[in-house]
Amino acid sequence: MPDLFDYVAWRGDLEFSQDGLNPVDNLLLSCLSYIHFEDFLLSQSDEPVTVAQAAARLMEIPAKEREALMRTKRDEELLSRLALTKRFGGLRLENPTGHTDPVLEKQFAAVTVRLGDIGAYVAFRGTDSTLVGWKEDFNMAFLPVVPAQADAAAYLEEAARRFDGPLWVGGHSKGGNLAVFAAANTSGEVRTRIRQVFNNDGPGFGASMMESRGYLEILPKLSTFLPQSSIVGMLLEHEEDYTVVHSRQVGIMQHDPYSWEVLGGDFIRLEQITSTSRILDRTLKDWVRQMSQQQREEFLNTLFRLFAVGDARTLAQLPGAWIKNFDQVRQEWRDTSPQTRQLLQRTFGQLMQGARHSLAEEAPMACAPSKNAHGWIFPQEKFI
Repeated sequence: MPDLFDYVAWRGDLEFSQDGLNPVDNLLLSCLSYIHFEDFLLSQSDEPVTVAQAAARLMEIPAKEREALMRTKRDEELLSRLALTKRFGGLRLENPTGHTDPVLEKQFAAVTVRLGDIGAYVAFRGTDSTLVGWKEDFNMAFLPVVPAQADAAAYLEEAARRFDGPLWVGGHSKGGNLAVFAAANTSGEVRTRIRQVFNNDGPGFGASMMESRGYLEILPKLSTFLPQSSIVGMLLEHEEDYTVVHSRQVGIMQHDPYSWEVLGGDFIRLEQITSTSRILDRTLKDWVRQMSQQQREEFLNTLFRLFAVGDARTLAQLPGAWIKNFDQVRQEWRDTSPQTRQLLQRTFGQLMQGARHSLAEEAPMACAPSKNAHGWIFPQEKFI
């Protein structure tokens, strides 16, 4: 079935003034934010560059160095293809920003894409592979605001000051969460200029956020997209309705936006998420509710302190670092207080117990078919 690259080939001949921004455009622009433009484009005080110019500059960088400037090789392929189209090649990239701070446990990045005369899309980057980025994601379970969310709100205000037109805000994974937070916590004047907010398989929020005035005001403008076996996007709470998108991948790999299937200017939609996703969603939410805020914080801090043993800075480096520093990891576990070790063991036990309970409740529905908007039937067990 068609994917993002097929859409670029199909719709690339029409500028946004001829055919406005649609859900697939939103995901494409969200994917662009994964490229570290801040590391090879001009600073925010300089003139913006077009997508075509950015692609040319990226290709001037040696291949080995380019790998560190993006999440996946497909990001480079996307930029190259967009650069050749009338629709995307002339779009201007403004204020690329990115910074990671291990002390503050913050990973934040964003870029503003000017959509010709119709406005601008503010794209927030999702979680990268760093342990710092993942730690900040987990901090959302017990902190009302994490540093990247505060930065996102400030970035959106700055983007709005740069011009007077309409705004679209979005992101993939944590970037979707940042987009929603920024829109809900910006000034009322900026919020009135926002046409739509896109959360592409990003986690939700706690109750305090969803009860806030800003969140309730942007709720009618909020569009949330989840693949059929979503894991990341089902974390925390979602007050809004969401659209289920068909992905050709399975399990956690459905989080990859390049696996989402499209039809024209929209996604191929399904009626509901799979039973696997519902089981995981219920399990994690029940698990979190059994812990106090203090227990959540203690659990996650201890877990990531164990992760930090050795020289690992990314998830990919973690297994090797643990093997290399096994004695140090074991000593760190021994140095952990008996109460904390008991908390970790009990917490993981609650997770397993909750999984069994959720599985028992969802099992009768595991093979129920799901029909999308085009009348196609997909047996849900196919994606489990």
